[in-house]
Formats: sequence, structure tokens, C-alpha cells
Amino acid sequence: MKRFILLCGLAMPCVASVVHRVPSNEFSSIDSKLESLDKKIVTPLALALMTKCVNTPPDILNNVPPLSDKEPSTAANGWLPSNIRERVLRDGASRGDQYCLRQLARSGTDSLPLDENEAAKNMADAVILYRSNAEVHPYYALNFAYCLLFGIGVPQDALSAATYFWKAILGGHPIAQYVFYKSIDQHYKYCSSQLPEFDPAINFLLICVEQSAHQGYAPAQSVQGNRLREEGRYTEAAELFKRSAEQGDKKGQSSYGGCLFQGEGVEKDKKLAVHYFKLSADQGDAEAQCNYGICLDAGEQVAKDLVKAASYFRLAADQGHPRAQFFYGHALITGRGVIKDPTLGADFLKRSADQGYAESQFTYGAVLLIGEDVEPDINEALRYYGLAAYQKYPCAMEYVVMLIILMMRARGAA
Repeated sequence: MKRFILLCGLAMPCVASVVHRVPSNEFSSIDSKLESLDKKIVTPLALALMTKCVNTPPDILNNVPPLSDKEPSTAANGWLPSNIRERVLRDGASRGDQYCLRQLARSGTDSLPLDENEAAKNMADAVILYRSNAEVHPYYALNFAYCLLFGIGVPQDALSAATYFWKAILGGHPIAQYVFYKSIDQHYKYCSSQLPEFDPAINFLLICVEQSAHQGYAPAQSVQGNRLREEGRYTEAAELFKRSAEQGDKKGQSSYGGCLFQGEGVEKDKKLAVHYFKLSADQGDAEAQCNYGICLDAGEQVAKDLVKAASYFRLAADQGHPRAQFFYGHALITGRGVIKDPTLGADFLKRSADQGYAESQFTYGAVLLIGEDVEPDINEALRYYGLAAYQKYPCAMEYVVMLIILMMRARGAA
């Protein structure tokens, strides 16, 4: 059965004093230029939201209010962290909401009877409720937007979904604001390069994610924490990561674990850091999987276990995490916690090196130079050593110089 939307009450402090302001004279109607963007790069939803953003008067964008903490009754789904989701499901179940009862039964939280027909009717009724109230309340607007986006009870229509997302965004809904940020964040660099007029709208993205974070939405708190960290505001960043982590957000848990491990913005606590790494890793976060694997490999605040360490490296490596690909590749080459497989290990090193990870570039250069488990290739070895040297990886430049001298001597001898 298709997904519905979980919405729950959040504390809504005013953030008018902390958000940035959009310049009032820097917007223009650029619909035709937006339409000219590459549709293979920019999704229909992102394109529609961009169009609405650049054509909305700046005074409206500058004064988006935080959402009222009064939430209308609604069916629930898993769009928020599990601890919040369970609370809303239980509240709905206590009122006899069949959809909430069904979701609790599915999750094994309670042994409650399933009634597929009643659940389907409940969902259909919810769509009608969302549609009829979407114009007057941001919660309903967001729910109906998701119905349109995924074709739940109505024909799938991304452009119409954008209209209702935008209503929820301007209504100050924290989830809608985060969706807007995530939709556009993937595309704005491309759009800015193709369309300089779009640059002022980027500021509204920052307003949205900041306000969403201040309203307590965990994924936005994690994103905003990363922004603060980049600005060197480590204490504020760590506090946001902590709030996000306590709501069960895997990115927040991973980032807060990193703060605790390094003592960045908080008192160093490696034991608690490893705890958060595992929580996040077991939810599938690649960075946390890699970090937890490193702790297992070294016996850092957890029992040393090379087999488990390699398994976590593999999980992260399969998600394309370059540092984990290095560690897993190295484990395969040396047989550390896994059955030795140098050929596969070299493949993982190459994947990591091709993503720009300097240690993998240096190591894969050595693999190519030695040529025991792959075809030796001194030219490719030189290239990878050169890439590592460009990133100032220790000893890489010495190997570059050495290989150039050897190649010159070989040509002279020929």
C-alpha cells in the first residue's frame, strides 16, 4: 500500500530574528528561462518550485511565519523519525483510526487486527479531507501535495503537487520547507550556472531550512548543523546535531557522534560517540557505518572485531562511500576480517580513488606499479600517484618524481 504522510505537532518558536532576508528588488519573472533548463537534470517538481519561488513577491518570502502548533487530526505515515511516528500512530489508534491501528499492527508494536478494506476506505476518506482543506491549512496542503506527487487516491501530477507544496511552504510548515530545500538543493548549482537570475532565490532556501530546523524538524536540524559547522560555529552545530539525533535522525546521530568523538563543540566522549555511530550505522548511514567499522577494527570503545568491521565497511562501500571503499579494499587485499581477494580489493580501491580519495589514489597507484593482482601499468600508476600528490598526500610526490626518472631512463636505454 502506498505511503501516506506522518504529520505531528512540533514546537514552533518564532525565528524572524534569526533568518536571513531576501533582497526586495532582485526577483524577476523568468518562467521561459526556467523552462529552457535541461529536464534530465532538473526534476519537474524542482522546476515548478523554482518558478513559484522566483515569481513570488519578496515581501512574502521575507515574512513566512512559523507554523501554528495547532495540528488538525490526520492519518499517519512514516515520514518523520520512528519515535515521533509511533506517538502519532498511538494517538490515532486511541481514537479508533483504522489506518493507525493497521500501521501499528504491521510494525509489530501491538497485536491488533488488520482490516484492509477499512484501511483503504480510511485512506480514501483522508484524501478527500486533504483536498477539501488544502487551501486553508498547511498540514492539509502538504498531505495533498504528497498524494498528487505519488498518485495516492488522485492522478499523479508533479506540477499540481508543487502548487500545494508551495502553499504549505508559505504557511511555514517545517516538513514542506525541508522538502523545498532538498528538492532545490540538488539543482541550484546547475541552475545558477545556467541562470544567474536564480541566485537571489537561493537565500530563500536558507530561510526555509533554518526555520524548519528551529521548528524542530530533525532532518532540517542536521542540515542546518552542517551549515553552522562550515561557518565555524561548532557549539551551535553540535546542539542542533544533538536535537536531531535524539529524535532518531540517522544523519544527526552520525554528525553528533563525530562531534563527540572529536570534541568539536562539545566535551569529548568517545564512548557515547561510538554509541551514536552504531545507532546511525544500523539505520543505513554510510558515514556512520564507516566510522563504526573503524572503531570495531581498532577496538575503540567497543570490543575489537575485524569481521564485523569489514561487514560495516562493505555496507558503506556498497553505497559508494569513498573512505569505506578504501578500508574494505584494503581488508580484501590483506585478508583482514574477510576472505582474501586482492583482485576485488583493487577494484574497491579504484572506485574510491576515482572519487578523489587521496589515500586510495596513492594505494591504487602502488597496486598498479607492483602488478601482482592486476595488470601492471606504470603510466596509470603515475597518474594515480600524481592525483594523490596534487592533494599533498605524504610521499606521493616522491613516487611521481621516481617514476618519471625511471621512465626517462628506460626511454634513454631504448
